[in-house]
Amino acid sequence: MMQKKTLLILCLIFCFLTAGLISACSHFKGNTFSRFDPSAEESAEFMSSIRPYLGDASSHYSMACFFQQRKKHVLAIEEFRTAVRIDPKFVKALNGMGVSYDALGDHAKAVELYETALKVNPDLPYVLNNLGYALFQQGKLDRAIETYQKAIALNAGNSRYHNNLALAYAQKGEHDKAFTEFKTAGGENRAHLNMARVVDKKDVAAVHLAKAAEITRERKAEAAVRDNTDPQEKVRKILDQFAKKEPAPVPSTEIRTESSQVSRNKPVLRRTMIEVSNGNGVRRMAKKVGNYLNDNRFAFMYLTNADRFNHRETIIYYRSGHIEEARLAARKLPGRQTLQQISDDEQSGPEIRVVIGQDLVRHINVFQRI
Repeated sequence: MMQKKTLLILCLIFCFLTAGLISACSHFKGNTFSRFDPSAEESAEFMSSIRPYLGDASSHYSMACFFQQRKKHVLAIEEFRTAVRIDPKFVKALNGMGVSYDALGDHAKAVELYETALKVNPDLPYVLNNLGYALFQQGKLDRAIETYQKAIALNAGNSRYHNNLALAYAQKGEHDKAFTEFKTAGGENRAHLNMARVVDKKDVAAVHLAKAAEITRERKAEAAVRDNTDPQEKVRKILDQFAKKEPAPVPSTEIRTESSQVSRNKPVLRRTMIEVSNGNGVRRMAKKVGNYLNDNRFAFMYLTNADRFNHRETIIYYRSGHIEEARLAARKLPGRQTLQQISDDEQSGPEIRVVIGQDLVRHINVFQRI
């Protein structure tokens, strides 16, 4: 009898709690956060701290793209790798991982990933284009040309593929073929301008610039006639422009990978010496971050404690002339970092000093994987 009463009481309590929960849900209209309008920076800060759903390949892929767009390629690779681990045939994740490896300068690894993606589906022109880029960066011009040709066979109207093939031809010294591809990509005028940039001989470059100028003069004169204006005045302005020492701005001939805004920074020629200082008090944090940054571009020489353990934000100090290395370190670290140049009277010691703030504590799992 006592057990029945106890069971009855528990049922009543459960029903009461359930009714309260249902009542609370019924009053939620989906606009609880309408009063809060976060800025773009606050939104990015929030997004960088969340994690995707475990076991969901698409969620990890989306997070990887978020990191990649912000040039956090090490974090992006981790998320792409997780997505591929869940779904080994996730072609977009394989391609995305290759793009990030290309951005970090590891073109051999990028080639491996693009080729894996093409084994899943060999008829993806954007993956072929990216494979061609990685091969081009390795100096394997014949394979790069062959790969670009396959991409064009699948999508002949893509000007980027023709532009990249032109660059490969130009690098190999086959200038006629390069001009043809540049012309297909952007027209005769742009082809001459691009050839002027890629040829080694100054006299040949001058010929292409002169032809580009001639085409421009003709087009401007024709436009002036159509507009019923003085064609001589139009031509005179064009001649004045090309009389300057510097040629008119030309479109970039840099090879870009598909679906990615990858920045092509000049590689650091030697390992930059870096000091990592613990400014948040977390045990072994300086060593973990130092190991995280220690690669073919950075080598930590000091592990120290900062002047205090309550630094809220991570600050990267850099010596004069080392702003690019500081930016590389900032892009590699998760979150947002402040860059600050060291004064001229503090020019001794490491080129870069990273003072770790409390903002990196929430990313500690990233450093623990190293």
